[in-house]
Amino acid sequence: MIGIKSMQTDFKKYKEKGDIHWQEAFSRSPFKFNAYLIARYKMVLDFLGDIKEKTVVDIGAGDCALTSLIAEKSANIIAIDGSKEGLEYGKKNFEKKELKGEFLTADIYNIPLADSSADIVISSDVIEHLDKPEKHLEEAARILKKSGTIV
Repeated sequence: MIGIKSMQTDFKKYKEKGDIHWQEAFSRSPFKFNAYLIARYKMVLDFLGDIKEKTVVDIGAGDCALTSLIAEKSANIIAIDGSKEGLEYGKKNFEKKELKGEFLTADIYNIPLADSSADIVISSDVIEHLDKPEKHLEEAARILKKSGTIV
């Protein structure tokens, strides 16, 4: 998992605030909308370009707000996070938007995917919360195809 302190914070965040990233990304309320968050998401999406039918793994997906924007680009998306609560919000919101994706509650240091199975690995706003960032990057590289990209 992300680490004892981080995981407790993440679970508390989703229990107390719900699908906070969805609220910040898609709200029409100026009191909830987070332009900085959307700008970061847009940078990732612009960098990815055409990802139609590519396998994209979002490690540390949280409540899957960014993951949903990737799914809208017709990618085969796999969301991975240690927080069941966050992923449940993601699933619920994916259903509302009629999006498809796979959601895996897993330790990001031990991802349950085969070697070289992803075209793209994304891990946005995660590394600063980790006890072992190099182990996280090694695991991301393990699941990435040789011609793949890590963001």
